[in-house]
Amino acid sequence: MKQTVILTAILAALTQYASADEIKDSNPVEGEGVLAPKIESRINEKFSPVEGDRFIVSLSRMNWFAALVFCTEQNAKPLSLEFGKDDIIKKQFIEFIKLYHLQSRSYWLNGNRLEDDVTFRWGLGGMPLSHTDWDKNQPDNAGGTQRCMRLFETMMWDDDDCFVINYAACQKY
Repeated sequence: MKQTVILTAILAALTQYASADEIKDSNPVEGEGVLAPKIESRINEKFSPVEGDRFIVSLSRMNWFAALVFCTEQNAKPLSLEFGKDDIIKKQFIEFIKLYHLQSRSYWLNGNRLEDDVTFRWGLGGMPLSHTDWDKNQPDNAGGTQRCMRLFETMMWDDDDCFVINYAACQKY
């Protein structure tokens, strides 16, 4: 049953991912104090990723399931920050988004509590969180629907509804 619900949600996300068109103005533009790498997209310019040696971020916002698909299509996985405040991945991700002036955004993390609606895990059916870096008063499950994790602009974690739109953050294997 859970697999059917997750598959249905992923298919719904794919529909959003393939038809979203509101983010043209969020693309970095040269001459506006933002580094704008020359990016080619397999889908179209609205879904072009910003890619570095270790990370990829989307230039369009999407729900958590679409972010999962986006990262998979980039041969990557959604960002996991499993090792606390001294996490080298977190430090490298912060440097990466600062380089491209993309630090004032919220990004989806790989964490969720979709499996049992209680335990936050890394990925679908993954390991429970061994470390937490929640923002103050988080997770709060506001509205009773917050089952996915995002990274605030402050680089602290928040729980959010999986169908809210944020930017995708991926880490390469």
